[in-house]
Amino acid sequence: MLVFQGKKIIITKKIIYALPLIYGIGKATAIKICKDLGIVQHLKIEQLTEDQQNSITKIITLNYQIENTLKNQIKNNISSLIKINCNKGVCHKKGLPVRGQRSRTNARTQKQKIKENVNLKYK
Repeated sequence: MLVFQGKKIIITKKIIYALPLIYGIGKATAIKICKDLGIVQHLKIEQLTEDQQNSITKIITLNYQIENTLKNQIKNNISSLIKINCNKGVCHKKGLPVRGQRSRTNARTQKQKIKENVNLKYK
């Protein structure tokens, strides 16, 4: 069984569908890992030898940020945007759409979160 930073991977799945279960690895990176190692993409994880499993874990730990390290990096990036008070940071702080979407008539779910927080503060 493959384990990455406490995350267990299902043995009965194929490699290209099992690796994206790890946060930070998508299907494209799973295919790239298989090509780099010369492993057939449609093998199941239980069919891999221990050497192949170890090489997969080694490549992922050396070349990619996964799970908690990636989440912490994203959190730090957002907090630095908030600190420098740029437009993206202000939108993150207010809970509005960040990437320039229209917020006058759209972004209902974002605005609902804001209204719930305001109602809880004044009750």
